[in-house]
Amino acid sequence: MASPYARTWTERERSIFLSVGHSLKLAFERTEQSQLLASQNAELEARTRALEEFANLTRELAMEIDQYPLVYRAQELVLSLLPEGYAAYYEPEASLWRLKSQVGEFRNDALQRFVDAGFPYESPTMLTPWTTRQPVYQDVYAQRADIPVEVMENVQASRRCRFWSVVPRSGCSSSACSSGAPGAPVTGRCWKQ
Repeated sequence: MASPYARTWTERERSIFLSVGHSLKLAFERTEQSQLLASQNAELEARTRALEEFANLTRELAMEIDQYPLVYRAQELVLSLLPEGYAAYYEPEASLWRLKSQVGEFRNDALQRFVDAGFPYESPTMLTPWTTRQPVYQDVYAQRADIPVEVMENVQASRRCRFWSVVPRSGCSSSACSSGAPGAPVTGRCWKQ
């Protein structure tokens, strides 16, 4: 508030100025809270939709004989919760992990070729969840852990866990968040435990 006249502010003018300032502060706080609530509501809606889809998926378990369509559907649901990335399901065959189901693109032809060829059974990022039956979350992907760094340059975070079932087959699910460009950070957290 300004005045073109050089004079002392009256008590009434000071009171008006303080009231306007207080009102603006409250308006900004409410706007910020509204934006936060809208963001939280959107996240909750996405999670609710995913949980409903998982409920539908479990109802389909009794009707589906082949496990791969179920794995594929579960991967689609996982990807619906990620900002950007891919999901892959592997099974051990002899001394390799073989890709059995994939949703999303690796966005790197070298990585796709590497995965299609199978990678060593002893790879720590797959062997750890396989042997411990505990999921492994990496907010920052462990470069050089099992795949050459130049192949994994756009992967920023990953999650792997073991799938097991009553059928003879079981394997590991792998999901990864990727950046828009190699080396670019992922916005937000990918995994919530």
